[in-house]
Amino acid sequence: MSAGLESSSFAKAYEVFQAAHPETTLDTLRHSGVESFNRLGLPTRRLEERRYTNLKTIANSEFKITDNKGLSFENTEALPGLDAYKVTLVDGVFQSCSDDMPEGLSVLPLAQGQSLASDTLGKLVVAEDAMTALNSAFLEAGVVIHVAKGIAVAKPLHLDWVASEGHENVALNPRIVVVLE
Repeated sequence: MSAGLESSSFAKAYEVFQAAHPETTLDTLRHSGVESFNRLGLPTRRLEERRYTNLKTIANSEFKITDNKGLSFENTEALPGLDAYKVTLVDGVFQSCSDDMPEGLSVLPLAQGQSLASDTLGKLVVAEDAMTALNSAFLEAGVVIHVAKGIAVAKPLHLDWVASEGHENVALNPRIVVVLE
């Protein structure tokens, strides 16, 4: 296990997260995120790229993580009539996708699609961004979208993000990786 997050807003959540997530292939990326976030700290408005973003509320809150077990949601149509392949994620966790996905287009939970995304995952992010580092520290959920070579996808892919009810001060840190061959 790596050292914990030094931010009081996320320290307890990270302890719970570490206990709930045994060693995985994502650990190197998670450890790197912890080290970067501890070094950079939560951004302030003194940074030019954050000058219009007041993060004091985040700094003064204590965040929790969801356990992502027994997730339930009311299946609603966010964009009725949209002719698209639909992927539903609840709290950043893959739930389902359209049955009519074409051959060569696949959407997998991050845990199952890691081998497809290994050349990209964590390598295209801004290294010196504290919020990216925080996302990496808590990395677990998300999806890998894979489009095989020579495949033309006829319709858009609609990612329907649903936040489950009853959460307060919950930080969700999903990642989307698109792999085009």
